[in-house]
Amino acid sequence: ERERERLRIAARHSLGFTTAGRPPSRHWAGIGLREPEHVAAKKEAVSMMRANEVSKKTRQQSQISGMRTTKTKLGTVHLKLFAAKGLPRGSKGVIDFRVAARMYQTDATTKPDWESVSQKIRASDPLLPTLKAVTDLEWHIDIFDPLAVVELELTSYDAREKAEPLGLLRNVVTDVTATMLEGWWMMRLKDGSPKTTQVHIGIQYKTFVETPVEKRARLRAIAEAKANDAEEAPEWISAWDVRVPMT
Repeated sequence: ERERERLRIAARHSLGFTTAGRPPSRHWAGIGLREPEHVAAKKEAVSMMRANEVSKKTRQQSQISGMRTTKTKLGTVHLKLFAAKGLPRGSKGVIDFRVAARMYQTDATTKPDWESVSQKIRASDPLLPTLKAVTDLEWHIDIFDPLAVVELELTSYDAREKAEPLGLLRNVVTDVTATMLEGWWMMRLKDGSPKTTQVHIGIQYKTFVETPVEKRARLRAIAEAKANDAEEAPEWISAWDVRVPMT
């Protein structure tokens, strides 16, 4: 009888029940008594290391993807704004406006690939019907597409920060020469209607000439990025790194 009872208890225990009708404590199954503090701390540390490895791998993949999609630099546009005239008078003969320089990949692109907005510029004159402002703004815009378009836009702001377009000017990179073009340009709205605002700008396009050393360095970086992308990051932390004693 004792041997039979021992075998019956062992069978119930192996099926997941104790003699009291409760499941045994098995940490691998997520049931039973609470884990000791050192085991919980080790599991938490391993989880953090796994998360760090995944985050590190994600950053590497994003950097590799960014390098892969980077285009070759074709040249640089130097754009200068010397002055603006024909600005409408605001309240008390004062006007505040901002200047935005943008670069679009093509003429049909709606979202700029590069943008720079200046601080507010104030022009005032109590007598003249229109205002004039002198600036020293300058931009250096890198070009990566032969059909790129450079845009210059002026926007005025009233006391309530309400924006009103003063006009914009667009130039295709292919129409810009290597010599500095300087003069007064009439600004227009997006629908093509003319404005009284005129800008005195200077624009120049310089073709980028890549030296053999720079070319080799760029090709080497792309090749290394592709090689790293092909290698699968090892899962050096596995479930067997945590040893939980059975109770």
